[in-house]
Amino acid sequence: MNKILFVIGATSSGGAEKRAILTATILKDRFDTNVFALHGEKSSNIDFVFKKSYRDYKKTSVKKRIRSLRKYIDTYNPDTVISFMPHINLITTFALRPKKYKKIKHVVAMAHYYFDFKNSVFLKYSIKKADAVYYQSVEQKEYFDTKHFNFVLSNPIKIPKLEKKNCKYKFISVGRLEPQKDFELLIKSFYHITKEISEASLDIFGNGSQKDKLLSLISNLKLESKVTIHEYTKDIAKEYQSHDVFLFTTRREGFPNVLAEAMANGLICFSTIFKTGCKELLIDNETGYICYSRDPFDFSSIVVNKLKEYDSAKKVAENGYEHISSVCDINVFKDKIEEKIKTLNKI
Repeated sequence: MNKILFVIGATSSGGAEKRAILTATILKDRFDTNVFALHGEKSSNIDFVFKKSYRDYKKTSVKKRIRSLRKYIDTYNPDTVISFMPHINLITTFALRPKKYKKIKHVVAMAHYYFDFKNSVFLKYSIKKADAVYYQSVEQKEYFDTKHFNFVLSNPIKIPKLEKKNCKYKFISVGRLEPQKDFELLIKSFYHITKEISEASLDIFGNGSQKDKLLSLISNLKLESKVTIHEYTKDIAKEYQSHDVFLFTTRREGFPNVLAEAMANGLICFSTIFKTGCKELLIDNETGYICYSRDPFDFSSIVVNKLKEYDSAKKVAENGYEHISSVCDINVFKDKIEEKIKTLNKI
C-alpha cells in the first residue's frame, strides 16, 4: 500500500490545513496516510506534532524543524510526501534533499494564487525541486503555468442528500471576518436587498479581526433585526440546511470550500467574481449566479432580480447540487487522486 505523508503548519488553521487533514482521513481506506504538523494540538487525525504551542515553534530554528521532519520521514518511510503552504513546502523541500530520499515523490499542494514576495520565492524554489504540483482549480494551474507533472483536483466535499427546504429568503454567508472576504460589501448589498425583499434575513458565521467594524456597519444601516453575526460553528452543515440563499463576496480564494458546501446543500448561490475557482463551480445562470461588479447595488440587483423568478432560481440550485456532486464528491475525489498518485510513482 502506498504510504503518503501530509505535511502542514498548524493543526487548526485555514483551508489548506483542513483540506490536508480531511484528505488524509478519507484516503485511509486506499492508502496508508499520516499527517505531520509543525505546531498545534494533537488529535486522532494528526499523527505527529513538532511543537504544541506556536510560541515554542517560533523559538525553534528552521534547522530543528527540518531535522524533526527528517526524523519522522525516517520512521514512517513514505512513498509520497504532500506539503501545503509556501513556508511548509520549503521546509519539506530541504528535508528531502539527502540522496537517501531520492525515491520519495514530493508533491507541492497549491493553497491559493496570491503570495507576498517572500512566500513567492519559497514557492518557486519548492516547485522547481518538486516532482509534482497539485492544484485546486484549472484557473489556478493556468495562473502558475508550471511545466511539472501536475494535476487538478477540486477539494473533497461531503455531499448530503438533497432535501426540500422551507426557509424562503433566509440568507447565509460563512467565512473568516477578514478584509479578503469583504463582508462589508456583503452587508451593504444586503441593505439594498431588504428594500426589495422585506422578509429577508441574513446569518453570518465566522470570526475575525473585522467583527467590531462589521457590527458597527450593521448598526449604522439599522439592520440589527435583519443581520446576525454568529460565532464559527463546527456543525455548519446544519446551518446550511436551515437556509435558502448563500451570498459570497470574497476577493480571492484557493478553492472556495464554503461555496462548494453551500451548493452541496442545495442553496441558491450568488457570488462576486474572484480568483481562483469561481467559474469552475458557478456556471453563471446554470449552477449559480455571478456578479462581475464589486458595487453593492449591482450585486443586490442581481440577487433581487433572480429571486423574483424563484422557481427558476431553485432549479439553478438543483443544477448546482448535481454539478458539485460530480466534481467534489469524496468517492470521485478518491478515484482521481488514486490515479494521480499511481501515475506519479511510475515516473
